[in-house]
Amino acid sequence: MSAPFSQPPRPRIQSLSDLVFGLALSISALTLIGQQPSNPQGFSFSLGLYGFSFLVLIGLWQMYSSVTSILPAETSVLVDLNVALLFLVSIEPYLFNELFSSKPGMLASVSAVYSIDLASMFLILTFFLLTLTTEDKHLLPSSLLGRYRLQRNFTLLAALVFMISIIPYFGDTIAVSIVSGGTPYYLSLRSVLWLVALVVSWSRRTIGSYERWRNARSGMATQS
Repeated sequence: MSAPFSQPPRPRIQSLSDLVFGLALSISALTLIGQQPSNPQGFSFSLGLYGFSFLVLIGLWQMYSSVTSILPAETSVLVDLNVALLFLVSIEPYLFNELFSSKPGMLASVSAVYSIDLASMFLILTFFLLTLTTEDKHLLPSSLLGRYRLQRNFTLLAALVFMISIIPYFGDTIAVSIVSGGTPYYLSLRSVLWLVALVVSWSRRTIGSYERWRNARSGMATQS
């Protein structure tokens, strides 16, 4: 009988990462305090943009915690990538704030850098998941390989969508334009691709939950 799967002690860098993610979420929330929408559309726009940032960061944190609690971080490559990920997370609130305050002529450039930041974070997590699901490393029991490979594939797909959104055409093309109270609100194709990537990222969680529910139902049916 194989020994039960147990997670190694929590590495220090993961504790630091939790702090960085928490600070990033807090600073992003503070960005909303500086906003003073003059109409309901402006209020909804600001709240929706923060909701997107929140879901991205909290999703990244959940995936990161799940992976690094198992993945050893002794190698220099993994340590360097952890540091790079922390840097990318730490600048997310600044880029998020610039999305609010940038002048129209700068908005496309700022949103492109924001896309690069998000794509890079998802690519680093994909590398972590790829390392974790390499069979000859024996980091996971066979029963968990399918679950983490599914997570790897969806994370890579989300990263690719973010990378596609960097193309200037998507930042320059307006998908939705609303003028309320004399204030214009724009939603570019780049923003639409961000939403697609977010849906892809969270779809993996929905599929995983459904498969666990189905397996539990199958187990109950077998026992009965």
